[in-house]
Amino acid sequence: METIIATTLSTLTGLIIGYLIKGAKSLNQREANEKTTLQALLRNAITSKYYVYTQLGHIPDYERRNLIYLFDEYKKWNGNSYVSQIVDELLKLPIADD
Repeated sequence: METIIATTLSTLTGLIIGYLIKGAKSLNQREANEKTTLQALLRNAITSKYYVYTQLGHIPDYERRNLIYLFDEYKKWNGNSYVSQIVDELLKLPIADD
């Protein structure tokens, strides 16, 4: 009888540990996907501002402040690509009189 109980407990423990490990891996993958998605959304928002305001030749102060905020968040998520270059270009634009 003790052997049956020990085997059952051992099997249940193994199943629970396996389930927890699978859940942790799934959670890690989800977090990685969310990070990638957030980076893409921030990059898209910054790039969209670039095309609008470089064409206009100026940027409103509130959009400039928003751009700085978006870029700071993008850097926190270890975003890397052409974004720093276009942010530099946007920050050099004259501030619009609104």
